[in-house]
Amino acid sequence: MSSILGQSSIGISMSQINSLISQTINSQRQPINTLKTQKDQLTIKAAMYSDIKSMLSTLNTIINDLESSGSNYVFNKMTATSSNSSIITASAESSAAKSTYTITVSELATAHRIRSDQQSGTLSLTGTFTLNDKTITVTNATLEDIRDAINNTQFAEGKKLSVSIVSNTLFINATSTGASNQITFSDPDDILYNIGILKDTDSDGHGDEFKNELQTAKDSLFTVNGIAMNSEKNNDVTISGVNGVTINLLGKTEEEITLTVQPDYTAIRAKINAFINNFNEVINYLKAKTTTTVDQKNNVYTRGALVGDTIFNALRTDLILATRTSANKLLFSIESGVNELKEELDSGTVSENLRNAFASSGITLSSGSDVTVSVVASGSEWKVSDRGTKRIFTIKEEDSKLNIYEAKSLSDIGITLNSDMTLSSNAETLNSALDLQLADVKNIFESVSAKYESILEPFTTSNQSKNALELYIKSINSKKENIDSRISRLEESLSKKEELLKKQYYLLYQQNIQFSTQQYFSLYSLFNTIK
Repeated sequence: MSSILGQSSIGISMSQINSLISQTINSQRQPINTLKTQKDQLTIKAAMYSDIKSMLSTLNTIINDLESSGSNYVFNKMTATSSNSSIITASAESSAAKSTYTITVSELATAHRIRSDQQSGTLSLTGTFTLNDKTITVTNATLEDIRDAINNTQFAEGKKLSVSIVSNTLFINATSTGASNQITFSDPDDILYNIGILKDTDSDGHGDEFKNELQTAKDSLFTVNGIAMNSEKNNDVTISGVNGVTINLLGKTEEEITLTVQPDYTAIRAKINAFINNFNEVINYLKAKTTTTVDQKNNVYTRGALVGDTIFNALRTDLILATRTSANKLLFSIESGVNELKEELDSGTVSENLRNAFASSGITLSSGSDVTVSVVASGSEWKVSDRGTKRIFTIKEEDSKLNIYEAKSLSDIGITLNSDMTLSSNAETLNSALDLQLADVKNIFESVSAKYESILEPFTTSNQSKNALELYIKSINSKKENIDSRISRLEESLSKKEELLKKQYYLLYQQNIQFSTQQYFSLYSLFNTIK
């Protein structure tokens, strides 16, 4: 009987039904899979926007440090370097002037230190005494009580004392150096006299002078450029007549120590290099994401994720063009013969008056047609181009005189734009510009920084409602949330469909079993009848 009522008689197994249901549901998951792919693509795009935001924020911070309005303006940083840092160290603030000083140190400031006699027995002293204008009262006091009473007294600033006991001896130290901070006293009840802090020099039975003076209170003595100076301290010592420079005196020496105060060239170079490196990082990243690269060997095209996104193509172009921003440097002014020269300039004439004016300021213009004049604004502004020396000058009428300017750009200080649109620097040219033409370097970066600040503002503003990248990321997150909702609804619909299919197939399965069983019993009865 069991051989007759088998799988073949039923027609289909339970596992086959489950497989059929699974295949049916999976075939209908394609919309969900498509939505998940879209979400993954949005996640990647959001990550790119976050990367761009981070890089632009870093670049903007560096730009801000190269602009005079920045809170950490690098060109304001000054350093003070000592030729012998074991004797003198120093620091300089932005108000310090570039200069060199010679310093000698003959004395270091010291703090007043005194002690009592060594006590052999137990003390029990009562009365008052005064130290540094503070009256202290003790009753039946031991040496320890006197120590604690002094230590617990609130002295004025610069007059504080530190008291300790070693081998039954009381040590009193002034915490501030300098002659003006010498310890003062009065001892009406002979407390200090009885423990040997004071001695009697006039034989009146009362203490009137310190008995055991371990160290006198002295000012530091030093010279700056041969001028004698003094200070009550050794650290953070200001130099009379020198703004923004403080020195630390660490030792004495008759040797002249050179103190060099100058702009912090190390910090400036580091900031300029950081600008170059971060600029290149941004340019390379935007290039990779906004262009299509071709592997000609394998004929493979790789499309950047932001290809066709005009805002980032425009950003990359603007950043590159901004490297050519120039700053005008005033070379000299012409105050006589202004009207005659203006007429000559308006006619486009390279006159002898013009050549002589340049020559008198040490600039020799090329001969003949290599020099041309073009009118920018008649009567007020002109361009003089010298093809021979490859220099371009701007002449402007300002305050009834003619001011001659020359445009200076990053390339003039050794920072050039390469063929791949990245920046590189010539260290020798840059160092020379920093050393000899620091004002030019500052002016160039002032102009460049202002330009970059304007370009980056839409992408770096803290106002999230106006920050383009924040708005893009917010839009992507909204799209992802919408996709999640759609996936959830589709998953729920498929789940219901799967349950319905299970009920339908299971019902057919049960009906098939019943039909097969009825067939079996009919055959079985027929068989017994024939038998």
